[in-house]
Amino acid sequence: MTPPSVSDRIAFWQRLHQRLGKLSNRIDATAQAAILGAVHARVPIVTLDEQSAVKLDKAKADMRLWASLQAMHAGY
Repeated sequence: MTPPSVSDRIAFWQRLHQRLGKLSNRIDATAQAAILGAVHARVPIVTLDEQSAVKLDKAKADMRLWASLQAMHAGY
């Protein structure tokens, strides 16, 4: 099985925190911490370095897109 990408893990952890937030009236902070710890053992939390690398890759892809669009329209 292929491990999830950093982008997939970012989305996963965002959804998990949203879901736990909605359950905060039923699950106390201690139980939430235990859940997060157990999930982290299976799906590692995204590090700041990983998040920065994803943002940089996206910015580079955007730059290539805009450069190609500019080149396409340069002759008009």
